[in-house]
Amino acid sequence: MKFKLMSLSFMMTMSQLAVAALPPIQPIVQNPEQYDTIPYIEDGISYGVIGKQGKYGIVDINGNIVIPVVYKDVAILNNSGLFAIKKSNQYGVVNSSGKEIVPEIYDSINYFDESGIAKVGKNHKFGFIDNTGKEIVPIIYDDVEYFYSGIAKVKQNNKWGNIDKSGKITTPIIYDHIENFYSNFTKVKNNNKWGIIDKSGKEIIPTAYDDVKVFYANITAVKQNDGWRFIDKTGKFVTKEIYQDVGDFAHGLAAVKQKPTGFFQNKSKWGYIDETGKLIIPLQYDTAQPFESFDNPKGEYALVNKNGEVFYINKKGQKLKEFPSRLAVIPIG
Repeated sequence: MKFKLMSLSFMMTMSQLAVAALPPIQPIVQNPEQYDTIPYIEDGISYGVIGKQGKYGIVDINGNIVIPVVYKDVAILNNSGLFAIKKSNQYGVVNSSGKEIVPEIYDSINYFDESGIAKVGKNHKFGFIDNTGKEIVPIIYDDVEYFYSGIAKVKQNNKWGNIDKSGKITTPIIYDHIENFYSNFTKVKNNNKWGIIDKSGKEIIPTAYDDVKVFYANITAVKQNDGWRFIDKTGKFVTKEIYQDVGDFAHGLAAVKQKPTGFFQNKSKWGYIDETGKLIIPLQYDTAQPFESFDNPKGEYALVNKNGEVFYINKKGQKLKEFPSRLAVIPIG
């Protein structure tokens, strides 16, 4: 859950909360007439912001005032009872007992994520603290993004790099853009050209291509000019063929679309290659989905379209019978 600090009154926005199973509840507080605002609290959320004459506090779902209505600004930082408070010009953090966790020394404090880490800002620089108030990443960066798979993106002088949770720089701060790590590899961009790095920050594929696919196998695809070719982790091309379009590898196979030529500009077809770049299932489909889906985690089949007929195939390219439950794959013939 994400909660954003707002300039006048901190409110949890609907888009930042879990989808409510029940209608919002307005807690019953004593002497409600003395308050300007009494929040409606979403199902599954424990707290809300309450206001009176330009001052704000926190109320729980039972109507108890847990943080007194004396602050210029407050925010709910997580659902476990940590709150940002502002009495004068800067923010600190208190818990539901009113105990100070972080003194009022920051210009901004964002939400605590599931691992108990929050983004903080001071003098237009940013870093991270943990839920004890310890500064785990120094406030020296022009911007930071929350940790994903143990890695956070940081920005200095309009360039991006990566750090780990100890604050160690794992990827040099030299790139125009870095994507999140969804595997041991991710895409990086410099001067409108793409490459690939690993989690240690090593550049596996140089930033020399119009586009790249992340490694989900021993080879991946890179785009130059108007076509895609496959490359290994040493940067060596493993296929001579140039494809119009390609998909990611899933369970050892990737969909590829032949490059149109001559009179067949609109007749290019899809097939599948293996991790050596060999064409395993011939180019014959109008569309071809990967060998993986929500209800097909083992990659036993893929959905294809051939001449307007939509059906499933197995990894041998055999057409499968329809199976409503998708619990079995039965080749036809």
